[in-house]
Amino acid sequence: MTIIPSSINKVFWGLIIVLIDINIIIIDILPDIIGYLIVVSSLNQLLAYSSNFSKAKGLSICLALLSLVTIFQGPPIPMDEFSLSNMTLFVLAISTVHGILHLFMVYYTILGLIELAEKEGFMLFAKSANKGIYIYVIGSLISLAAVPFFMNVDESAGFYVIGLSAITTIIMEIIILVLLRQFRIRFLSV
Repeated sequence: MTIIPSSINKVFWGLIIVLIDINIIIIDILPDIIGYLIVVSSLNQLLAYSSNFSKAKGLSICLALLSLVTIFQGPPIPMDEFSLSNMTLFVLAISTVHGILHLFMVYYTILGLIELAEKEGFMLFAKSANKGIYIYVIGSLISLAAVPFFMNVDESAGFYVIGLSAITTIIMEIIILVLLRQFRIRFLSV
């Protein structure tokens, strides 16, 4: 059973790496692919405990490959110089697909952990975690739905839409990180 807290810890740190973006000029020095590969390796250790981990692992592999696109980012574009081009639409599409895949990867990972918690008899904790994952899903979907509004509003409103979307995304990711920590602590006590 000691492999479970260790694997949950790896998922936690993998998602931290994905959440943090440190760019020097145009190169991401902490690329998301590293975080997703850590998540893949930890989910690989949990495959025997739930089929949800297998689904999450497949999505993590897709995310690792998709994140290769984001290693070299162009210089930031000021809002007043932003224009809707084919490249911009491509980047927005990739970003949206990435967000949806990430949402499902996290969802299946947490579902697998909830299943493990129920097997261990942590019913109240599993019920609480279930509420947490649904808050995450709803918040993430709201954040993803904001992207089309960004393209259809004026510049100042677009700034607020993107800002609120970014804040919502960060809050949702923190909810998942806290939930992972709670799972790890719960399984360490077994």
